Amino acid sequence: MDKVKKYQNILVAYLEEYANFGQPIPGIEMQVIADRENNRFQLVTAGWMQDKKFVYIIELHFDIKNGKVRVWKNGLDVHIADELEERGIPKTDIVYVFQSHEAQKLVDLATA
Repeated sequence: MDKVKKYQNILVAYLEEYANFGQPIPGIEMQVIADRENNRFQLVTAGWMQDKKFVYIIELHFDIKNGKVRVWKNGLDVHIADELEERGIPKTDIVYVFQSHEAQKLVDLATA
């Protein structure tokens, strides 16, 4: 299996794990969006709360570009690089797009 397909499978499994984690809130869904053709992946919380408030939150957003997993958004209280590394993506192939190059170097991640 080539590296991109391996990373796609890891990201989709990771997102599905979080989508199925914990107790659902009535009216709220956790949705995994996986566009393997364009290498874009998201976990979205969406729906209507009981108090009639609409919720739409991008919890996690990844893409794969030039053989690297780029993290655009981490809305969870987890260290994504450690969790992805445990699943088989080396930190040298993980880029925190939302951080400066200098900050990425401090945590031994790849830079864009």
